[in-house]
Amino acid sequence: MGVGKDLWIEMMTLEGKHDWAGMTLLYAPDALFVAPNARCEGREAIRAWLEALERPFPDGATETSRMVEEGDTVVAEYIWRGTNTGPLTMPDGTDTPATGKTVELPGVAVATVRDGKIVSEQDYFDSASMMSQLALMPGT
Repeated sequence: MGVGKDLWIEMMTLEGKHDWAGMTLLYAPDALFVAPNARCEGREAIRAWLEALERPFPDGATETSRMVEEGDTVVAEYIWRGTNTGPLTMPDGTDTPATGKTVELPGVAVATVRDGKIVSEQDYFDSASMMSQLALMPGT
């Protein structure tokens, strides 16, 4: 296996333990993480985002279905699952009470690795699907 795949597997192991500090050490100090609802620059910002995600979804977990690595790039296809048992902070900063509903969110992560660390990661997933599954979209 390549370095990128090894890093992804280690990240998922640490995620399962909710070891956000350990997980963020796999990123370069100045790493960039981008997702539909986040842009985090540096380890501390990435860690804060991960910890904030645990609040509404304390049982959140990722199941990787496929990984491809070429050169310094690793691509992982995954399904993230979690049950909304805590307040969810909306884009406008307000909190929405827990719905008790479970979310299954397919996604893809594209990460660039340099010197054994993740220097950038771009995650792609459908935030509207998540909000619909939580019955927080109009008409759901």
